[in-house]
Amino acid sequence: MDFRKLSLFIIAFGAVVFALGAIWYLTNMPAEHGVDNGNVFANLIAVHDENLRLSAQRSSANWTMGFGAIAALAGIAMRASTQKRGDT
Repeated sequence: MDFRKLSLFIIAFGAVVFALGAIWYLTNMPAEHGVDNGNVFANLIAVHDENLRLSAQRSSANWTMGFGAIAALAGIAMRASTQKRGDT
């Protein structure tokens, strides 16, 4: 088995998972204000509820980015351990 190619695949997989987690995180940033229907209190409650939902999504995205980073670092470690003396 060629561990150098496997390590490249693991690095690429980790980077893609990290990038997807980052995009997921950025698409769930807090809402600043809701739709103005004339009821200020209802708007504040709606925005608060939306921000709680988005916060839960960002928390899941953090776990996804963490998994991607760990996978990429494992691939880097595997690649470093497969190098022969004198290889760069």
